[in-house]
Amino acid sequence: MDKIYKNSMLLLSSILVFSGCDRRPENLTVAKERVVEYYEKGNFEKDVKKVVDDAIRYFKPRICCGPSSAVVFDIDDTLLWSYEEMKSIQFGYVLKFFHEWILKADTPVVPHVKRLYDFFVQRGCTIILLSGRRFDEREATLKNLRREGFHKIDLLITRNEDELKMSALEYKSKHRQILERQGYRIIATIGDQYSDLKGGYAYYQVKIPNYTYIIN
Repeated sequence: MDKIYKNSMLLLSSILVFSGCDRRPENLTVAKERVVEYYEKGNFEKDVKKVVDDAIRYFKPRICCGPSSAVVFDIDDTLLWSYEEMKSIQFGYVLKFFHEWILKADTPVVPHVKRLYDFFVQRGCTIILLSGRRFDEREATLKNLRREGFHKIDLLITRNEDELKMSALEYKSKHRQILERQGYRIIATIGDQYSDLKGGYAYYQVKIPNYTYIIN
């Protein structure tokens, strides 16, 4: 067994060296410090402003919303900003903590995204929120959104019990497809994850920067 183990390790070492896979990742402490610097020295806000400015510039001469014209927003780190909560646990993920934070209903708005929301509201678009949050977090979510000025919400979609194990991409593309079948034309989908945007059933995608986590 020892011989097999040693030979296996030698083979693995050879593969790593000769395939160019011996590059080491960045130290985790350093990576976290860079994330903090990005968010707290103005770069995040600057990048979000540019994304929002570009989206408004694109839609301003084109958009004419009717009742069937819908804009789909994600919630977490698209409308509501979890940065301080993430930082408080060293950018880890503990489901219990996130559930407790949601129930507190005091998460602040993501800088500049409210301006994009207001732009679509003023043009009469149907506002749909498609969130990975759970069905038992719905009321706290609505309370938090209204507290931050998101008063026009035509539809809020959260995960039901049958959807809790679905991937974000599968869950969100499924509901955009349902919305299309119901007669909506989704002119834009806005989210901080690529899983908020991929999967079709939307005309224009707006990606909000997020360097704290990835959801597939």
